[in-house]
Amino acid sequence: MKMITYAGLAILGAVFSSTAFAGCGKTTSTNASVMLRQDKALAQQVFGEASEAHASRAQGGNIVGMWLNKVSIGGQEIYQAFESFTSDGLEILNDNGSPLEGNVCLGVWANGPAGTITVYHPSWSYDSNGNLVGTVVITEKITLDPGGSTFKGTFTIDVYDLAGFSIAPQTQGTLSAKRITA
Repeated sequence: MKMITYAGLAILGAVFSSTAFAGCGKTTSTNASVMLRQDKALAQQVFGEASEAHASRAQGGNIVGMWLNKVSIGGQEIYQAFESFTSDGLEILNDNGSPLEGNVCLGVWANGPAGTITVYHPSWSYDSNGNLVGTVVITEKITLDPGGSTFKGTFTIDVYDLAGFSIAPQTQGTLSAKRITA
C-alpha cells in the first residue's frame, strides 16, 4: 500500500474529508472475496504467469534488492519509502507514514516492455473507525538506470469502493529511488 498509500490518503482526504485511510494490516472477511476477484484479472495481466515472469526477470535489468524511494506529486515530494523487490516477483514497501495507517504492504512486479519494470500494488482502504471501505490500487512503471544503482518512474493511484466502483479521480506522480547496499 502502500508505497503510494500516502498519496492515496492525500487524495482520499482531499476528496472525501479526512475520514478515510488505506492500510495493509487490517482485513475483515466482509466483501474480501469481492475485492480479491476484482484485482485478480489486473494482477494476472501485470504479473503474468509465474514461469513467464521468471524468464522475463532473467533477461531484464536487476531491480532485486532494497531501495530508498522518493514519491512526488506535481513535482513536490510527499513521502519516502523503503521498497524491496525479491527475485520471485514480490514487492515489499515500508513508507514513512504512521504504522497505525498500515505503512507496510505488498505488491508484485515483473519486467515490462523496453526495459521497464511494472509493479501492481493493491491495498485495503478503511474509514476512520477502522471499517473496510474499499481498495487503493497503485501501479508503477519503473526504468532502472544502466548501472542498476537508481531508478525513475511513474505511478498511478486508483481508489475503489467495496463494490469495485472508482470513487476518486486517478492520481499520477513520479518516483525516484537509490539502491541501498550493505
